[in-house]
Amino acid sequence: MIFLKDITAVTRTDLKAYCFELVTKDRSYFLSCKNDEELYSWMHEIYSRSPLMGVSNPTNFVHKVHVGFDPNTGNFTVSVTQAFEGLF
Repeated sequence: MIFLKDITAVTRTDLKAYCFELVTKDRSYFLSCKNDEELYSWMHEIYSRSPLMGVSNPTNFVHKVHVGFDPNTGNFTVSVTQAFEGLF
């Protein structure tokens, strides 16, 4: 039995098709689902019911800046809206 309070992470994995990993302090569990809908439904329910997040999800979130990394050059890339261009 795995208790929600013991889950420290939930991540999608390519170990098998439609598979995700539940991580606890003692071990990892790999669960395989029938399809993407079922997989993301399980992950959503675990996230929404588990205290693993520690903080509630953001509200009224707007994505204005994206930071990436180019492994070929070793540089960071920044994509921003015009309103923020002058800051970088």
